[in-house]
Amino acid sequence: MMQDCSKKMKETLFQDEIYQLIQSQREGSYWDFKEIAYTNNNDFVHDVLCMANSQTGCDKYIIMGVSDPQSGCIIKGLEGERKRQTDYIDKIRGLSFADARPEIELRTFCFDEKEIDVLVIYESPLKPFYLTKKYMGVFPYHIYTRNLDSNTPLDSSADFSAIERMWRQRFNLDLPPKEKFEKILEDVDNWHIDVGNEDTAYYEPSPEYQIIFGETREGWECYSNCFVNPKSFFGEAEFKYHTTTLFKVPYGFVDEFRISIAIPKIAPFQLKGNYYFYYYFEKNSIRYKFHKLINNESSDYLRQLTHDPFFVFENDAEKNNFENYLKSTPNLETEIMNNEWGKLLFDVKGHPNLRFLAFAIEKYKEWKSV
Repeated sequence: MMQDCSKKMKETLFQDEIYQLIQSQREGSYWDFKEIAYTNNNDFVHDVLCMANSQTGCDKYIIMGVSDPQSGCIIKGLEGERKRQTDYIDKIRGLSFADARPEIELRTFCFDEKEIDVLVIYESPLKPFYLTKKYMGVFPYHIYTRNLDSNTPLDSSADFSAIERMWRQRFNLDLPPKEKFEKILEDVDNWHIDVGNEDTAYYEPSPEYQIIFGETREGWECYSNCFVNPKSFFGEAEFKYHTTTLFKVPYGFVDEFRISIAIPKIAPFQLKGNYYFYYYFEKNSIRYKFHKLINNESSDYLRQLTHDPFFVFENDAEKNNFENYLKSTPNLETEIMNNEWGKLLFDVKGHPNLRFLAFAIEKYKEWKSV
């Protein structure tokens, strides 16, 4: 139920944004109006390429069913049969792109009882997008983009400076070292890393970016008992650019040395004067990206766990939604005390939080499936 509310809120915010763009009565670098839905594939492909290569840093919108600014951006609505999302996606998939393809989504809703389509072209660092084979009037190896409210003409290519900015963005060349480190952590396949056997990992395209794994010592956390072997070891990793330490992140091993992890954050949970806690990652954080990098080899093993003790949230709002979901459980305190897995963990170790953690893990799995 909480997730449904979150989705409805996001949808409402999206519709509000589109409505504000319509009310602006102008087009811009990331939005465009079409009075009717696409009937010409040449126009569709050209528009998508221009939008995908726009340097705005946000998602782009082609709003269909609204007249152009010269006609007052009137919501006309769409009538009759028109292309579906699968039609647009299939067209993109069928084109000969150099490597990556733009990611798109079609969303439909009503304004003033009139239905409009919004083609969303998602922001991506993989610019420039371009074709290697001609498609109708769209030329191969031409890099199209959008400048303010104007597309690059079909028989032209973007200015050299704009193209250079796209390539620099793709290879993170303009980012300061700390921000670049955050980006390259996501490029798991290009890291030379052997956690537990080598003390140093490095990014193969730029070996000056290194992770130094400090010595670990045996310790224990409540999540240690969620694994077959409760032995755990904890240390600290330094993230270096040349000889400069940019930041540090705690890491460790659970299930003795079988699974490597970044140490998750701890979230307190208060219930009628009792204080409990669980463990979580924020999805876009450096800590979680590091976790996915060093956990890559053991991720299949982790996925086989019936009870994964680490929760992942998009943001604080989603974390709050989960906690509200927990609190909505009837007879919550009784449910915590009667949790069978929690009883087993408590009998083995005797830590008062183990009952709550076992219950929270099961509720998180339930919440994610709603």
